[in-house]
Amino acid sequence: MLRQELRLTAYEQVCKGPEPDGIAQSVLQEAAVCELLKQHPHPNIASYLGCQVSDGRITGLCFAGYPHTLMQEVNPQNHMKRKARSEFRDRNTDRKDYRIALAGVERGLKHLHSLGLVHNDINPRKIMLNADDGVITGFGSCRRLGESLKGVSRGHEWHDEQVKTALPQNDLDALEEIRRWLGDDSKPFQFAE
Repeated sequence: MLRQELRLTAYEQVCKGPEPDGIAQSVLQEAAVCELLKQHPHPNIASYLGCQVSDGRITGLCFAGYPHTLMQEVNPQNHMKRKARSEFRDRNTDRKDYRIALAGVERGLKHLHSLGLVHNDINPRKIMLNADDGVITGFGSCRRLGESLKGVSRGHEWHDEQVKTALPQNDLDALEEIRRWLGDDSKPFQFAE
């Protein structure tokens, strides 16, 4: 079982900031999305098992376990996109093909979109690898179609910073960026480092 711990690195800033209930609202929003996904499961969306509660508060979201993320497999040093692509190309001598995994992610995204949801943070850290298949995880940035992305945290390098609304194209563009990252150098990246 994968238990998603809540990261409280900016706890002081949030609690003393303009929205002191921001962490609680964020956790509740993600839990609500996960509960909806639990009612409408898909093999390419992480299996949500429920939440851990202590003293009436959600302290963790629990998912089925998966071996590792696409980022951990392809870029264990956590380099920026361009350097990681170059090192991966040099290191991937057996030419492991991630097309099957990414096709699975695309199917998962279509399912998410059919529920009126947009992930908004598709990146290699949010794709778990399960054998050759890709599984989407990390639903903290997930919003209803057309909702504002104001205050929503999204992975640096993997989204268009000009987009301020939850649209399916956000996810599809991010998936294309990952395909370019795993491909050859002939296609330039869409999003800046």
